[in-house]
Amino acid sequence: MKNKMLMVAGATIATFVATTSVFADFGKWMPQLSTEEKTKIEAMTQEERQTYFEAKKAEMEAKRASHEAVIEKLLNGETLTAEDKIVIEEMKAQREERKLKQAEMQAKREKLLEIKTKLQNGETLTTEEQTFLDEVKALNKDKKKNHKSKWFGKNKWQKFQTEVFTD
Repeated sequence: MKNKMLMVAGATIATFVATTSVFADFGKWMPQLSTEEKTKIEAMTQEERQTYFEAKKAEMEAKRASHEAVIEKLLNGETLTAEDKIVIEEMKAQREERKLKQAEMQAKREKLLEIKTKLQNGETLTTEEQTFLDEVKALNKDKKKNHKSKWFGKNKWQKFQTEVFTD
């Protein structure tokens, strides 16, 4: 099942790469790309992009397989090699990054909800709050109209958009 999903995702990525605007909808597929990588990819031909992403996909699958192998060793009580310990440290670092990103997103969500409450109560926003809201609005305009946020769920996000983002 996962292999089929990866194949579909790979085909989808290849389709997006074939478009004239390489990164128009690309952020949701590979947000971990650095600006340096994005610049490099924009300069590539379609064939080079396809080769690049196939290599990137193979690299990610190999990494996932190595993680699975180490987890299996741990579950089976086998002794770990030095390479396995490096993989474990890498997994710990990735986990910490995810936790930090989640905490950052939660803080932004809470700030948005405070602003929403203030607006609903007819209170005036501070300069900092207004700046933050303007930044969020700008990001929101860049996204597609039917974007469904993981923060709120489909219907709550649409309701939140109409309440807060209407000018």
